[in-house]
Amino acid sequence: MSLDLLKNSEVFTQINFDYPFGKKHNSINYNLSNYFHKVYSQHGEDGLLNYLFSIITPRKKYYVDFGAADGHFLANTKFLREHLGWTGLLMEGDLNLVNRSNGLVKQELVTSDNIMNLFEKHNVPEDFDFLSIDIDGDDIYVFDSIDTQKYKPSVIIAEYNPGLPNHLPLAIEKGKSDYFINPHLPKNKYFPCYHGCNINAWYTISKRKGYTVITTCGVNVVMVRDDYVNKFNVPSLEDLVHPPYFVKEQDRFNLFLELNDNYRWKIIS
Repeated sequence: MSLDLLKNSEVFTQINFDYPFGKKHNSINYNLSNYFHKVYSQHGEDGLLNYLFSIITPRKKYYVDFGAADGHFLANTKFLREHLGWTGLLMEGDLNLVNRSNGLVKQELVTSDNIMNLFEKHNVPEDFDFLSIDIDGDDIYVFDSIDTQKYKPSVIIAEYNPGLPNHLPLAIEKGKSDYFINPHLPKNKYFPCYHGCNINAWYTISKRKGYTVITTCGVNVVMVRDDYVNKFNVPSLEDLVHPPYFVKEQDRFNLFLELNDNYRWKIIS
């Protein structure tokens, strides 16, 4: 990870948001979007996963999902569990959501410091199939802390922040997510926005970790392990950081303009 930190004024210009590489670009084909189908998931991940695992043979039919809420609402793994016979580990830090799951979800506050210990604690198989990341905070730092030479999920879905420009690979400073608090905005504008990272950051770190972004689905990137990438058409980074891959949220971008300089952006490398 780079130590470079940028002020908001260096990040949030309309040009960076609209034309991250300084020019107009049209992404003609939205890769794999024909397979999006929502049963339980938020954006159609159910259908996409069903397709991906028809191409990539599951080894264990085992998933790991952290930031899993109650395991049911807008879940990326419920379809796999209830329709395809998968099992796995669901983790969530919010006790109220865990209690609503009736034992399905484990209460764990996942961090970059404990993720490997949690895998060992819960006996996650090294060759598990699917990883879902959605903790509205240090998502990319947790992923970076997973030893992907040991644990080798075939497919990963991870959330990106749709209010961030993509001219650079940007993430929050580790440990500073505002998802549950917003001290830097007026009360009448409460909305969590300083969390996560952009598409460019996921694209950058996935390459280093042995993965490739093959599409987006809603506000998620979808990555496959490089062992399988030749089975798919792969969009360019320029495609990925423009619509329809990039779901741009102008309102969230506008809120970023009001962040104070205690909230800066790290360049991921």
